[in-house]
Amino acid sequence: MFRLLAMRFDNSRLKVKIIVIALLSVAITAAAAFLSLNFVTSRYNGLLYSTLADSLSIYIRDIEAGLDSVENASSFMATDRDVQNNLTAITGEAGEYDAYLSRAGIYTSLHRYIVQNRYIKAISVVPAAANQNVISTHTLDPASPDYQFIAEQARASGDTAMWLQDHAGILHAQTIRQLQGVSLRELGVLIIEIDLDRIIYDLRINSGRSTSQSVAIVSNGELLYPAGDSSGWESAETDAPYFIREIGGVRQFVVRRSVGELGWVYLCGIPYDDVFRSIQASVWMYVFAVVSAIVISIVIASAMTRNITRHFDSLGHKMRSFAGGNLKPVEQSYDYGARKDELGAAHRHFDAMLKDIADLIDDNYVKQLLIKETQLKSLEQQINPHFLYNTLNSIHWQARAAGQNQIAGMVKALSKLMQASLSETGDAIPLNREMELIGHYIEIQKIRYEERLEYIVDIEPNLNELPVPKMCIQPLVENAVMYALEVSSAICAVTVAARSEGETAIVSVTNSGSSIDEDILEKLRSGAVLPGGHGIGLLNIDARIKLLFGEDYGLTAKNGANGATVAMRLPLPKRIIEEVALDDAAVDC
Repeated sequence: MFRLLAMRFDNSRLKVKIIVIALLSVAITAAAAFLSLNFVTSRYNGLLYSTLADSLSIYIRDIEAGLDSVENASSFMATDRDVQNNLTAITGEAGEYDAYLSRAGIYTSLHRYIVQNRYIKAISVVPAAANQNVISTHTLDPASPDYQFIAEQARASGDTAMWLQDHAGILHAQTIRQLQGVSLRELGVLIIEIDLDRIIYDLRINSGRSTSQSVAIVSNGELLYPAGDSSGWESAETDAPYFIREIGGVRQFVVRRSVGELGWVYLCGIPYDDVFRSIQASVWMYVFAVVSAIVISIVIASAMTRNITRHFDSLGHKMRSFAGGNLKPVEQSYDYGARKDELGAAHRHFDAMLKDIADLIDDNYVKQLLIKETQLKSLEQQINPHFLYNTLNSIHWQARAAGQNQIAGMVKALSKLMQASLSETGDAIPLNREMELIGHYIEIQKIRYEERLEYIVDIEPNLNELPVPKMCIQPLVENAVMYALEVSSAICAVTVAARSEGETAIVSVTNSGSSIDEDILEKLRSGAVLPGGHGIGLLNIDARIKLLFGEDYGLTAKNGANGATVAMRLPLPKRIIEEVALDDAAVDC
């Protein structure tokens, strides 16, 4: 029989399975609920006193926990670095203004702790220095004798934190000692005023008995809470753990507990008559709630089942359409793109799979053709420069044969420059390799300008292997030559320098015969200056540096005593940083 039912269940539709599972769960829950109700009601009278006593005892311990949170906050305040430093300052030889700043810093720290702990009403610090007034967040006069008296009590107790009471309510006091240097010198006394009303209010709200439950705290026979109105609590002194007593004109079930290190006696009560009147009402309400929950669960389960299974039906429709050879997405009235659960993911994955299959079928051959065409164009771009390089070599040998040595030298330098640029395929090359390219360029310009061009190289030895963007320094040298020599007949010195600054390298090109706008890059980007012979080159070089190394690096321009300088800021590899550090250490020795 069971096997037959299991087989029929396995072959049923998903909707039927979900409804059956929901009904079984509800039936089991309802049976357990009614059995539990019968058991609880049969033993309720016998367990009422002990259960209620334990419940109210937990409430009492929660009050103690609230006070513990204040005590923990006091420990943090006493060891707070800002409080320690500022108290140390005002107990020393600080001037009047410095003492004022230190007191303001202490006040700010104390106010921060008040914001963090809602159970702290006010915080005061009595400095150990006799010439300093009390620092307090209290609205009363901080120089009140009460604070001095409490401070004396705290000092008399040594380093033990203490709880006490005065007209302000319940207080917590603790000596603050200097931790720096483990001197343990007294810096002052920390006094915290507890907002006991807030603790009681929060616990009443959290317990759900804010209107019926009453609380009292007694210390050494004196009523601490509620202050000023005992309402009969003074007659509740007894050693019994719980009892019934008329308090405030109402018969109450009262639990008495003394917990914690403070030695306080906590009294909590609830109206006694309301407990028994609510028993019968609770039983009927429980039965009604269970029955209502069963009905509502069945209705909700049916509705949710229909809502779930329709999405599976939609997914099945997509699969059948795909199986029939349709590779186009099926029109849907529901947007599965915004759905975050497994059903939405299943629909999105299926749609993505369908699109990928269609793309593979429709685009695979076209993409392969485009790849081949790109490869061919790349080969063509390599063939043309190599042809030009070979042609320059031929011209070089023809010029030498004709006795034109200058022309032969220029052509040879140009061919070397082209050969070097073609042989470097990466985005960045070592600095010494880039300097070889610049050397070929300078060789050509030396033939043209002769003694008017001076070329100076000033590079730290450790920076020869510094990675630099390929063909980025040569355009800067070209600009330096063009803007110095082509507009003047004077001698121009072009200097290429490289130095390390911490984890950064500065590579600069300086000429002695021109000047440059120091904000030229910003003007070029904003359009305030139209790109000239160097404009696009500078922007491109700056962009390449940022793409390769990040936004913290790039070009800068400035004018100095030696002329106009354009510098590029580049990152130093870890290996070079270590070499520079070793060299510096050797020099110091």
